[in-house]
Amino acid sequence: MGDIKILYDAQARFQTLISNGTIPRDDPEMLAHHLLGLVTEIGEVAQADKRWKKNKRNGHYDRDEKLEEIADCFIFLLNICIYSDISPDELKMAVARKIDKNRSRYLNSKEEVQ
Repeated sequence: MGDIKILYDAQARFQTLISNGTIPRDDPEMLAHHLLGLVTEIGEVAQADKRWKKNKRNGHYDRDEKLEEIADCFIFLLNICIYSDISPDELKMAVARKIDKNRSRYLNSKEEVQ
């Protein structure tokens, strides 16, 4: 948890700096801005690693570029939390619950097949 909180707090400080000292909480306009930014960055991840394409012409893969774009995605996700008034503790717990839920679904589906 400590690492997520450190990153969240650092990004919140940066957002405070670039927004003249205040961060609006639960701001739908800023949420929309950061959602669009996230979608754009996801596209850039796909551009950095084109091995997912089925045709054999597009084998481009740049690990460093891909990592940087994934970091951009993570930053936009942090901003979405910041501008939705979601704390790092809430984020951590929601992610942990979702991982457990996905694991349970998977294990239950395996049991149904047997």
